[in-house]
Amino acid sequence: MLAVTVVAFLLAIQVKALTVYTLSPGTSVAALPSSYPVGGTLVATTSSPFSAGVISGTLVSSAFLFDASNPYGAGTNGGLTFTYQLSISSSSPDGSSEMTVSSFSSFLTDVSYNTVGSDVNPSNFSRSSGGDTVRFIFLNQPVGDGQTSALLVVQTDALGFQATMAGIIDALTVNVASLAPIAVPEPASSALILLGLGAMGLCLRRSK
Repeated sequence: MLAVTVVAFLLAIQVKALTVYTLSPGTSVAALPSSYPVGGTLVATTSSPFSAGVISGTLVSSAFLFDASNPYGAGTNGGLTFTYQLSISSSSPDGSSEMTVSSFSSFLTDVSYNTVGSDVNPSNFSRSSGGDTVRFIFLNQPVGDGQTSALLVVQTDALGFQATMAGIIDALTVNVASLAPIAVPEPASSALILLGLGAMGLCLRRSK
């Protein structure tokens, strides 16, 4: 009985409120606009030019703490919000119909786009079945030469970030330096999981 109670407790503390922007692993949704992020402290940013084959441009990636609109906590222990904005050079012969970023691993994600200062809005968002990769899809109109995408916003419960690679995709894929959550469990979560496993082990020993 104690083991069941501990497992139920561990599951309960992981439950977070779903929003219209929630992107779960293995799902594809229509992209929705938002006014996010709201405030917050910029903790990291990269501006990464790229040029390969027939596509060239720049990807700006940023990570914010204390985003007041982040549903996974906007306070002291709140999760990080990541933003991405893709610009295609005016001289680029080709544009981009999709962008991918990893690793979002087991983190919770709310995904939206902010239209401020943009030319092209995404049509869809999707996430790989394992939750690792988030895809921003421009099905209605690719980001073409001289154009800039909407600000792509991913709100997470991650507490750390890491350098990673994004894929800029059309006829080919160009790998570009970017930012994403660091794929390690939170210390508090790890401690609770170990506590739960220890309690279940104790119950099993007593039952014998």
